[in-house]
Amino acid sequence: MKNQLIRNASWAAYLSGIAALLSFAAYIAFLVFDLPQTMRSGNISQQTLTGDLIGLFQALSALFMIPLALSLDQHVHPRAASASRVATVIGIAGMSVLIGFSVLILLRVMTEPQSGMQTALAFAAIGVWLVIANNFSRENTLPARLAWLGIIIGAAYVFFAIVFWVSGAANVESSAALQSNSFFLIGYAALSLSSFILYPIWALWLGRVLQSQSQGNVLPKPS
Repeated sequence: MKNQLIRNASWAAYLSGIAALLSFAAYIAFLVFDLPQTMRSGNISQQTLTGDLIGLFQALSALFMIPLALSLDQHVHPRAASASRVATVIGIAGMSVLIGFSVLILLRVMTEPQSGMQTALAFAAIGVWLVIANNFSRENTLPARLAWLGIIIGAAYVFFAIVFWVSGAANVESSAALQSNSFFLIGYAALSLSSFILYPIWALWLGRVLQSQSQGNVLPKPS
């Protein structure tokens, strides 16, 4: 039964990573096809097909994170059980918020700028989970390099949320104003790098590690 749970978590990791890669592909398509028009119009509330695809794949990636959060919570060292449980609750809450607001945007109930602060807080919550879960897991479950990568990604998520709030990006109503907000651009670059590139690497690597565990293979000792 334990091996089956680990195997399910490994597939969830693979699917979350693949969804994140598809979101990155949609983002590239947005930069090529829709960003120029958005910049010309100055309307950051304008919804596009590529934008919808980014949100859809991000939501799917977050959905498949939930089994990962539950699996890592079961594998932490007993002395960290309470901290891990709190981090897992915070992380799943963030994942749920990200999924929920992505659906609302896709249904045209609200626009992306209207959900900006909530989405930033969702990423912060996921970031807190990533930092804590990877920190404790590197002691007895995950290879050190994989765990440190997860910690870096989580820290970038939290950094983006702080920058989004401090820079006042939630109150910006034009693309030109966002482009001139250098502090926001730094935070957005950190989020883009971590969510589109580093997170898929972490998730796919984690899937491989969990699959190895489910087959009874011995993992390398953390260093």
